[in-house]
Amino acid sequence: MGFERARRAYRASFEAVHGLKSLVQRLGLPCEMRDKDSLYLAAGDTDKELMQEHALRRRAGLPGNIP
Repeated sequence: MGFERARRAYRASFEAVHGLKSLVQRLGLPCEMRDKDSLYLAAGDTDKELMQEHALRRRAGLPGNIP
């Protein structure tokens, strides 16, 4: 897929969630929407591969922490 296409897809999904949250708040819609933490399990057999995956996600503008 390539980095740029993957970045656009991930960012579109990430921004859609935030847009929905903003819309609910702006319209004062009565619902129980709330932020939730999620867990992303990166694929890789070594620490180096996992760090590379994290670096790519950061480069794409996605949040993330390394425990």
